[in-house]
Amino acid sequence: LGPAKSCTFQPRDEEAGRQINYGANARGAVLVCTLRGHAGVICDICVNEDNALLATASDDGDCRVWGLRDGCPVAILRGHKGGANMVSWSKLSPYRLISIGTDGLARIWDVRKAALKRYGAQIGKRLD
Repeated sequence: LGPAKSCTFQPRDEEAGRQINYGANARGAVLVCTLRGHAGVICDICVNEDNALLATASDDGDCRVWGLRDGCPVAILRGHKGGANMVSWSKLSPYRLISIGTDGLARIWDVRKAALKRYGAQIGKRLD
């Protein structure tokens, strides 16, 4: 298999060594969703503190923010020349995401507006 361009959790039948396409495996793991959208390899992922948002960094230069409740895209963050190879949520502000790129730059993104628009009921009570 080649490098990953999407994030997927799919249960595996440990005894038979094959992928299960639906249902649960012996340990109860079930495929929840597959997040597709990057054109390049995903280099890093980070889940925020309240487990509402997932950020991904890719060598296509984009960072993406996804809602973990339903797997929907929240934001596409473009700006790195070359690839983005790391993402991390700020411990000081729940809407700030830091990304590092192969261009040698660290960028700080505020995804508050996009996150509240899609998930206001779920994360609207957060404090900055």
